Amino acid sequence: MKNPLNFHNSTVSRIFSLQHQRTAYLGRMKLISIFLMFLLPLCVALGDECQKLTKQSIGESLASEVTYFIPSNAITAYSLNGLLFFIKSGRCCQLSESEKGLLQASPAQCTPKIREKALAPYASTPDFSKFKNQFLSCLKQRNIVCLRPLVMRRFQASFGFEGYGDLRESALNTWTAQDLQKMEALIQIGTVGAGERRQFPPNPENDGTGLRGTFLLTKNGWLLESFLSGD
Repeated sequence: MKNPLNFHNSTVSRIFSLQHQRTAYLGRMKLISIFLMFLLPLCVALGDECQKLTKQSIGESLASEVTYFIPSNAITAYSLNGLLFFIKSGRCCQLSESEKGLLQASPAQCTPKIREKALAPYASTPDFSKFKNQFLSCLKQRNIVCLRPLVMRRFQASFGFEGYGDLRESALNTWTAQDLQKMEALIQIGTVGAGERRQFPPNPENDGTGLRGTFLLTKNGWLLESFLSGD
């Protein structure tokens, strides 16, 4: 015959076990509910952030460097097909532009690459004399890595539309040692200007349309803004 006491103890143990499982389950569900309470507004906000995008607003945000864009491939650099990163919020939107120019945007996961590129710091040198010496030192070394934090991401290399991608990277990837030597020589001739912008050389060739460049004082210190020729 079974011992009634053992049966009672076993029943009590099962009851306590079930209560413990129920408590643990309710605790997990509560945590999930709290997580979803915070996650849902973020998802809605990001969805709204993406849906409100227009080609004009994207162009303006890229120009002011509050967003960063990586095209799907080099061919699509002149269309909005790729990943857009919001520097302040740290969120991303996947962009798709049709051949007719219709834009679609949806929330997307940010890649480590776009975070690394978008958040790479500038040198942040507010003193022009110090910046100029630093820039010339990089040029003398023909050191592209050294130059990168001294050049604007929306760097200007021509007067036409240059695409939505990282124009600094495009320039750094195409400059040759001869290009850097020529830039160094033009800066050595001298700079002219006051306030937030300096031009080099003071008197470009061909009635001002020859090869020349500008430095701009930004919230991130002095940066190379342009290096081009023509008008």
